[in-house]
Amino acid sequence: MFSLKLFQSARMLAISSCLAFISIPSYSLDSSNEWDLEKKDRKYQLKVYTRDVEGSPLKAFKGVMQVDASIGHVMAEITDHDNSCEWLADCVEYKMFEEISANKNYVYFVQNAPWPVSDRDMVALSEASQNPETYEISIKVQAEPDKLPLTEDNIRIPQLNAHWRIIPKSETQSEIIYEGHADPGGSIPNWLANAVVVTTPYKTLKSLNKRLKKSKKEFNHPNFKNYVASE
Repeated sequence: MFSLKLFQSARMLAISSCLAFISIPSYSLDSSNEWDLEKKDRKYQLKVYTRDVEGSPLKAFKGVMQVDASIGHVMAEITDHDNSCEWLADCVEYKMFEEISANKNYVYFVQNAPWPVSDRDMVALSEASQNPETYEISIKVQAEPDKLPLTEDNIRIPQLNAHWRIIPKSETQSEIIYEGHADPGGSIPNWLANAVVVTTPYKTLKSLNKRLKKSKKEFNHPNFKNYVASE
């Protein structure tokens, strides 16, 4: 089971990749294009894939990682938003500024960009749900750039479409799938953006894996259940 804060911080995860990808409005995470394996890390049981997006010079990404942690453990770490910048790649600032319901929130996130690119900020609406039969947690994140005023120091990310899936494999093991595509706004060279499209999800998932190995957190919430093999 999970805390009410599950949803507040879950949407941070997808945002951490927002700098890396340029999208078009018709982009779908369910595209039929084949995924290409770009990076594999046996130690952290982590793979990062990319694929072409029709009409865009940049690629979408998908990170897949196996962890020795229950879905409750994974979500407990994700919802520790006070420490989220310790594992989200290049995170500078994160805050949840409006809670619509227990599973839907607005968040603001700032990501450090490599020189000479300006830092990006993101305003996003995120909604989480759980499949009552499989116990899978799904977190969908969509940019809402006009929700907050623009800042002088950062470039606002105009588009983001991202999806997190936390899939139970047993009571103590989970699969984490992190997929997305976005328009970082401003001007970023294609070669730089296509490099970050691999490194950003890799760094985020690797750091999350490390934190899961150190922590033993479990959160409870009456509407969201942890996986139990006997059920």
